[in-house]
Amino acid sequence: LAAAFDAGAARREEDEAPLPVFAFLPIAPANLKFVLHADWVLASSRETVREDSAWNQWLREEAAALFVDALRAVKAGAGSALEGFDVARVLEALPAEQEVVGFFRPAAADIARRVRGVECALAAD
Repeated sequence: LAAAFDAGAARREEDEAPLPVFAFLPIAPANLKFVLHADWVLASSRETVREDSAWNQWLREEAAALFVDALRAVKAGAGSALEGFDVARVLEALPAEQEVVGFFRPAAADIARRVRGVECALAAD
């Protein structure tokens, strides 16, 4: 399981095409704002993941932990050699549950829940 975040210049809204998930090649639309790659069990069409697969369900659950691990790593200085790549860039990739489609929607809710527990920005109550 791997995640990739846009480290380039800020993207314009019109450039933000929905990102698919990958199993070595792009396979399924998910509307995530980061790339999620894993060894998914695919449907026979190879165009989507098998939603009834316990393996895929486990990978989807682990995506939230991976996102939080990436956030903590960037907070600790990983990626500092890339100009402009910081905690804010990772937080820009935080998926909105209502935008994520199908099988991957529960991952968006889990990511949001877990990120709430990470000290990563000044906030007021």
